[in-house]
Amino acid sequence: MPSCTTGDLRVWYSVQDPSEVSVVGKILAIPEEHRRIDLYQTAKGHDVGILQAGFKSPEQMMNDEVRRQQWQCLFTRILLGVPAVCLGFYTGDKFKVDYRPVIAGTWGLAIAVMWLIMWGTNRYSLVMLPLSFAGLVYAVKSRKIAPKDS
Repeated sequence: MPSCTTGDLRVWYSVQDPSEVSVVGKILAIPEEHRRIDLYQTAKGHDVGILQAGFKSPEQMMNDEVRRQQWQCLFTRILLGVPAVCLGFYTGDKFKVDYRPVIAGTWGLAIAVMWLIMWGTNRYSLVMLPLSFAGLVYAVKSRKIAPKDS
């Protein structure tokens, strides 16, 4: 490779790891020189493992994670609303149905499917599915009467 010439940019960087980290997990019972941190299993069977920079209490770490998850959840639900609104307006125009229950039913169906994929069958996804279908059925039953062209 040729050496640097006039006009070349030189870049230098280094990795700065934090001096302290906080961990929620469990230490595996293996020889001390090869210890590892694994996921902690709660009494309800949930696996938890958190690593954050700085010195934090477990409560503070969990609150940070809950806050981060709430924002991700809100963003995802809003993002799923966009195709639901588009489909609702399209369906309302094409099939002469009220677009509002179609939007609600489609959005609820998308949320229920996401819950089924993430958590499997649970009470939230099982409640959301019939509510979504009820909204879609209501939209079909409340069809608008198309005006006759004269």
